[in-house]
Amino acid sequence: EIRTRVSIFQGLPVGMPQHHMARRLSVALYLCLATPLARCKPLNVDSCDAPSEVKNETSITYDWHGGPTVEKLRHVIHREAEHRTCDLRPLFREQKARGIRPKVGNPDLVAPVWDRVASRNTQYELVAKNGEHPCFAGYESMIRDTDRCRGFERSYPDVGGEAVFLNRAFGIPQPFKLEAVVSDFINVWVGPGSTELQRFQAVEAMQVYANVNNSALLRPDTESNSWAERTCSVFGQMPFMWTCSKRINVLFMHCGFVNAFVSFGDFLANFPLPANNQSGRNHDNIFYMCWELVDYFAGNIPFVATVAAHESAHLVQGGFGFSFTAITEGAATWLEGALISQAPRPLYWLGPFEDWNALNAAHIYASLFGKFYQFHGLFLTYLMQEGVLGLGHTAALQLYRPFVDVPFGRGTYDYYLSFMGKDAPEEFSPIELDVESTDFPMAEAMLNWRVAIVAACIVEDCRRPKDPRYLLPRHLRDRPYWDCSTYPTYWSHGQASVHRAAMEMQYGGAAVYRLAMPQHTTVSIADDADPKVRTKVLAAGDGKLHAAEVVELRPGESVTFKGSAREIFVVQVNVDPEGEMLS
Repeated sequence: EIRTRVSIFQGLPVGMPQHHMARRLSVALYLCLATPLARCKPLNVDSCDAPSEVKNETSITYDWHGGPTVEKLRHVIHREAEHRTCDLRPLFREQKARGIRPKVGNPDLVAPVWDRVASRNTQYELVAKNGEHPCFAGYESMIRDTDRCRGFERSYPDVGGEAVFLNRAFGIPQPFKLEAVVSDFINVWVGPGSTELQRFQAVEAMQVYANVNNSALLRPDTESNSWAERTCSVFGQMPFMWTCSKRINVLFMHCGFVNAFVSFGDFLANFPLPANNQSGRNHDNIFYMCWELVDYFAGNIPFVATVAAHESAHLVQGGFGFSFTAITEGAATWLEGALISQAPRPLYWLGPFEDWNALNAAHIYASLFGKFYQFHGLFLTYLMQEGVLGLGHTAALQLYRPFVDVPFGRGTYDYYLSFMGKDAPEEFSPIELDVESTDFPMAEAMLNWRVAIVAACIVEDCRRPKDPRYLLPRHLRDRPYWDCSTYPTYWSHGQASVHRAAMEMQYGGAAVYRLAMPQHTTVSIADDADPKVRTKVLAAGDGKLHAAEVVELRPGESVTFKGSAREIFVVQVNVDPEGEMLS
């Protein structure tokens, strides 16, 4: 159960003093992760001592609205029995006032939290040998030296042979032909009804993913020869400890929709035990690639290969456990872009949108028009930089995936972001989730990330900030991810001041205003501005005496930028500390 506080703000501070209006809605969200619908329980914000009232009705309907700018939403939850839930914030505050803190200093938890790969290797006695592919590092030692698979090892027919798999798009068993084995670790299976062109494209895409021709263009870094190697070097091995298989299986098939996907239920079918002699064919390292997707992007074989990288990331993730959707999909989107030295996924992907500023102001998790893939992918791309969070810490963040008590949002982000600029700890100590101030780690990171996105709109590198906290990775600094022309812009020759500009935003959403080429400019925040919106002002260098500056303004504060004409961007983010709460 997750209680999310969505804040819609009006009258956001831009330049001159203004009145700041705010409306807030308390919204109950429901997550049923592989559980019967009847077990989903809405949050009752009454006392913990008072169970929620139970009536004879079979369902409860919750609806809410937020005025003319918010659509009315409705959510129906079925229930069968009485339940007790409560708002835990008073308890947190009471414990904090009494000085109660979680138990700290557990060295045994450092590896599972900070190095999931090493921790799992120790757990299953996996010892990688020289020359073993990173995706299957330790597989041979598992089969040879442990009883993990109890004598079972997945076998396959020769190329040209067939096997029956469940087509999970239609839920029916179908015969699949083994079209090719790429680089000795990728099985390319084709379902019924495929064309010669489709089969050619399928094999070619997997050859690009594995870089069978050893092309320098397909080497993502100096230590990885292919996108496949990079995937497993950063994220970890394939889930072979659950499948007793040393190959990735790609099932190209008709789906009735344009997509590719992974089912964690395939390789975790016997959890916590691995596959055995009675396991079906789908109990393997499998991802599904729809012919409709291949056809939709006809001729773009490298793109299909990046989709393979995305789905391979999901295979690795699922072998470590579960996490919330935004980080699961965001991390795979991060991998298909920056981690394999490709461009980030464009915002048009997964459908069009009407308004760049509405998208900018959308909720950081739900997002607008389904763009949370790209948002969290770009957020991780930003965090991976040295001088920000770093590659190792960012990989650990996305790989924190237990098999129970699925984490969500700030519970993960805040912990790892609290180590920005620091080494991983020698002992594990949990952090306390700050639900009162706006200075929690994720708030700072979200605000700085938005400034970094804006900094790419400054054309000349010499006019941008030098601090990496306010920059995207080098390959994106001259290629703005955002359409910079869509920010509300106020030209210096058109008006002397900006007064009471406004934009609504949800939790984690942003509003950006551009002041184009003013001289000797003062930006101020009103005394009564909502303190749950944080503001940083980015002033580009003027190319003469004044370097780029980033200044944070709190309510009642102002800053004056001197010098010649320079671009100024006002960046604001809704960092309401109650914007997300774990019950």
